[in-house]
Amino acid sequence: MKKKILLVCQNFWPENFRSTDVAINLVKAGFDVDVLTGNPNYPAGKIYRNYKWFNCMSERHLNGFVVHRVPLVPRGRSNLFFIFINYISFILFAIIFGYFKLKNNKYDKVFVFAASPIFQVFVGFFFKLLNRCKLYIWVQDLWPENLKAMNIIKSKFFLKIVLYFSNTMYNLADINIAQSKSFQKILRKRTSKEVFYLPNQ
Repeated sequence: MKKKILLVCQNFWPENFRSTDVAINLVKAGFDVDVLTGNPNYPAGKIYRNYKWFNCMSERHLNGFVVHRVPLVPRGRSNLFFIFINYISFILFAIIFGYFKLKNNKYDKVFVFAASPIFQVFVGFFFKLLNRCKLYIWVQDLWPENLKAMNIIKSKFFLKIVLYFSNTMYNLADINIAQSKSFQKILRKRTSKEVFYLPNQ
């Protein structure tokens, strides 16, 4: 019987993110894959045609996995307030609506494709507890370094707050996967959990 994996990622097909490749490769590796994601709105900041922000549809992808979508407030264009609301809305709706959509499914592993925001790991942790299974996160953007590099947050005080909560997210996982050697080195200093290196192909 195939092992069942829940892939959690805020951004997914038809948005151009590598999370779609992850789902495809997991299916090719012999896993039964469900994807929990939001409604597509990146990069324009508007919900794509044929989708709605308050939408809970499920659809089967041509590659065999099932995509479960939850409501999500669109991020708008270059507006930090709406980007923040966009991040928070996915976390809240993925837990609330995701629970009712997936409560009858049993997963062997939960996998978070951890591009920004890192706090979507909390969604993965919720489903880890629900299924009593291991949580894996593949770290694509290192927080708060990513926020500092993009000048999103300049205050050292707020960066320290984000650092604290980011480290909490990394420690919620059973296994962290770093997409670069430099990420692996940093993560090993910031978490007591195992950190493996797996580059983006």
